[in-house]
This record gives sequence, C-alpha cells and structure tokens, in this order.
Amino acid sequence: MSKTVARLIAGLGRTISAPLNQVRRTSCRATAAQYLIDKIPVQTPHGELSMYCNSRETAMYPPVYMTHEPDTLEWIDKMPVDTVFWDIGANVGIYTMYAGLARHRTLAFEPASSTYFTLMKNLEINGLLDRVDAYCLAFDNQTRLGKLNMAGNISGSSMHAFERDSHSWDEQINIKIAHPTLGFNIDTFISLYDPPLPTHIKLDVDSTEKEILEGAANLLAKGQVQSIWVEVDGVLERERNQGIINALDAMGYIANHTDGRTRNLEFLPKRT
Repeated sequence: MSKTVARLIAGLGRTISAPLNQVRRTSCRATAAQYLIDKIPVQTPHGELSMYCNSRETAMYPPVYMTHEPDTLEWIDKMPVDTVFWDIGANVGIYTMYAGLARHRTLAFEPASSTYFTLMKNLEINGLLDRVDAYCLAFDNQTRLGKLNMAGNISGSSMHAFERDSHSWDEQINIKIAHPTLGFNIDTFISLYDPPLPTHIKLDVDSTEKEILEGAANLLAKGQVQSIWVEVDGVLERERNQGIINALDAMGYIANHTDGRTRNLEFLPKRT
C-alpha cells in the first residue's frame, strides 16, 4: 500500500512539473523530494530527538527507538560522566545520538556513504556536533583500501561486510554494490590521528567484529577501555561468536554472562 501511494505522489509531482523547462523541472522535483522527508520526534529519558527519515529503512527506527535494544540503552545510561564512547558500526546513529544526548564525548564510525549522510543529518538537526564526531570509514585488522560489500546502498540498511562476502549469520551477501572504502586497523588509526581514546566501545558491524578487535590489541592492552559491547547473532556456541569471546579473552576481557541466547554481550576487564 505504501509503495503504491508513494508512486502516486511521485507521478503527481512529475505531472505538475512537466511544463517547466528541464533545469527548473529537475530542480523542482529535487526540492519537492526534500520537502517530503520527515523528521520524526522520539522521546528519550535525556530529552527529545528528531530522526531524519529519508528511506523506508530509516523510517522503521523511530517507532522502535526505545524498545529495539533496551539493554544497549541501559548500558549507555550506566556510563560515567567522563565516558568517551566509540560507536563502531553506528548506522544512522540511534545509539550515537542517545550517547550524545546523555552528554558523553562520542566518536561514531559508519562506512556506508548513504547511511553516513543520514547519520550526519541526525547529528546536525539535533545539535550534537559539538560533542559527537562521525567518520565515514571501516575498521579492520589491517589498514588498507578495500571494498564494503553491500546488498544495497539504501540509507539505514545493514548486513554489509568490509573485504568479506558473508555477514554475521555466515550467509553469502547478495552483493549489489562493492563500495570503495578506507579500512583502518584501530591501533594504526590511533597512532596516526590521536583521537580521544575510548572508555566504552559498542561494536556492531554485522560481519567482521573479530577482525576489528584483533586490530585493537594495543588499545585493549592498556586497560583504559572499561566496557566493550558486542552484538552476537544466534547461540553463543556458534564458531563466529566463540571466536569473538576467545579473542577478547586473550586480550584480557571476559563476558559478564554467557548463558543462553542473547543479542549483545558486555565484556569487562578481567580482575587481577
């Protein structure tokens, strides 16, 4: 139904603008498309946010903002006031914005260009650019030019993989576009650019979490990172999930629970 209505609206716009010359017609249609993009308000414990909804995918987030991953929001709520939060795989910024609204110094990383555009619009319209920096890049276990393999380039989409053709469920990605992307080893990124070092890291890239952690070995060895929040798909016994758990165990971090089925695991420094 919604697609049919959208086609009717688009058709009406094309019909009304048809008498204009080519330049004005194109400009009119582009401007009308901008006017049609909604900014949906979302109520949070830290105040109201507006979400820039420029695709079907982004329009799905506002209604479930507070219920999609309540454990992640609770984790952010418990962060101390001096937190430096890194959101790796930020998408359109659901948790980036929440952390920013909670006044945490935040760095967000999102390699998909269309999604990154929406992330930046969200930060702009919510006045969060004074405490949130967002970068369009991928993290990996090495620094290299590579490709972000994507099933589509729609803003807000997910299940992409940098230099890999399968996602977190170990299924092949039906690659529609291989997006040229700059990939960084986290330790190299830090040595080159001296960013604010994280005390809390959220890691959710739907594919290469283990490789990203391997590229942060020096950072994690310092013990500054107080908590690492990693999305895991399916039962914890899966080889992929065990690889994440074992990699962090070798770096001195242990999951705060490993019972049953879960969406996210928090890893804390081992007590000495």
